[in-house]
Order: sequence, then structure tokens, then C-alpha cells
Amino acid sequence: ILAVHADRTSGQRLLERFAVLPGVEAVGSIRRAPLQGIGEQVAWSVPERGVGTTERITADMLQVTPDLFRALGVRVLAGRVYTGNEPANGNGVVISASLAEAAFGTTDAAGRTFQVGSTPVEVLGVVGDIHQRALDEPPVPTLYVSNDQVPRRGMAFILRTAGDPLALANPVQAAVRELDPAMAIADISRLDATVHASVGQPRFFALLLASFAGLA
Repeated sequence: ILAVHADRTSGQRLLERFAVLPGVEAVGSIRRAPLQGIGEQVAWSVPERGVGTTERITADMLQVTPDLFRALGVRVLAGRVYTGNEPANGNGVVISASLAEAAFGTTDAAGRTFQVGSTPVEVLGVVGDIHQRALDEPPVPTLYVSNDQVPRRGMAFILRTAGDPLALANPVQAAVRELDPAMAIADISRLDATVHASVGQPRFFALLLASFAGLA
């Protein structure tokens, strides 16, 4: 899986260019790639269950495009994810398993409703949890909204490939330059390398502490 971080996007056209590159099996985008930070914080509640009505409860909110979860290999546990044909004023959202459990006590929450701020929304589907902060921290309840409905300029593009993801680094850069020479690419990396880096630092400090303990 290849993660491409661009500071300015041209939406669907860039996704379409990546999708036709040789070896690409799925491509989607998300506000921040896994292990690369959290989204915006939003308050939510389920008035009929009394959840979030007496104290403020928040979830992360991340913008995504339809094929993002397929590109990441994240399972759809209930309902469906975005199709690309959602109405501009639609109130459907996709939520993580941990948010479904916190809100409804089950991941079988498709079709249920809750409030984000004061706005009622309907759960289109529930997906498996994604670690946004670090692997050694529990996943945070997360709300995924369609980037078509709540657009953001800077996005991370996730490409699932049949072969070595980094073999597509040059074609990806070329596709971006052809579309918009002024668009900056902040980073191109393998997602598994990000995972290894995330677990590598804690292991290093654990080894260092063990060495000091042995010396003591």
C-alpha cells in the first residue's frame, strides 16, 4: 500500500489518474493516513439512549472518498460505505466499530441515527477500527464523512498495488505534475514502512531501558 500526501487536490481527476496506473488495485483518499494523526474533533450524542446528553463526548472526524476502505483493506462490518453518488445535502455517515459500540452498544448499527453537534445523522455503515495515532494506543471512535460533502484541500491518497508500491512513485509524481505542476507532494511512502516505524521507536526505547536496567 502506497501513501501519497498532497497539499492541494484536484479531487476526482487525481483519483482517476491514479486508478489507471499499472498495478493499482484500489485507490482512495483520507484527510490523514493511518498512524499520521487524528482528524477534527466533533461532539456527538444519542439522546434516546442518554449518551452524550449530560457530558460532552467527542469523536474524530475524517474526510474520505468511496474506495478508501477497500484500498486500506478495512472490513465493512455492517451496512455500506460511500458509493460516490451520495446527495450533496445527505445526512448519511460511516462510523468506526468503536464509535458504534460507544453510541449503540453494537457494531450492527446501520440505519441507526444519532446527533453530531445538533445535526441528526444516519449511519450508512460501520467499518473496522483504524489506528490513527499509534499502534500502541487504542483506536479512537471515528466518524468518516464524504469528502464530496465536507471537502478538504490536503489529503492522503492510498493506493493498493499488486506489486512493490514504491515502483509507482515515479508514475504517481508524473500523474500529479500532468494534472497540476504547482501541486506539491509532501511525501510518498509505503504504509507498512509507517507501521514499522511506529512500532520501531517504542521497541528501541524498551531495549534502551532494558540495557540501563542490566547495567544497574
